Amino acid sequence: MPIHGRQPKPMPPDQALASARAALAMVDTPPGCDADSLRAALPSVVSHWPAWVVRAGVFAMRGAYCIWCEPHPAPQETFPSQLILNVPAGRYVVDVLDVSRRAWAFRESVTGAPLVTGLPYTAGTVLVWIRLVEQPAVPVPPPAIAIAPPAS
Repeated sequence: MPIHGRQPKPMPPDQALASARAALAMVDTPPGCDADSLRAALPSVVSHWPAWVVRAGVFAMRGAYCIWCEPHPAPQETFPSQLILNVPAGRYVVDVLDVSRRAWAFRESVTGAPLVTGLPYTAGTVLVWIRLVEQPAVPVPPPAIAIAPPAS
């Protein structure tokens, strides 16, 4: 269920991808950032959006995600500002580009499955670049739950 009960309006994939590629071309990109390899992702990759995001595009490539987020011009709320992605288990680095300033505004290392990150509200469009940096060596099973034997 999306945050605040709504999804942002999806941008046409070709328009959002062209915008993302143009923004990335203006800055030093993070390691592994290959905008030419990005492809449209299923919208279900993102399960919660910040309330201020009104238009968005979601893209993916092997081990990375790119999310274009356009803000409401006069949002009622800018906090909390969580973005939640349904991604495979692992450690990810999240970089947020403030498109209008042409500067990286935020970086965070998070463990995902799902991935929960906070997005800074900049009053402008942001591009979120998320890359997998470490997968679990061995899947970790959930802890066993001790159950008391029935009373006699």
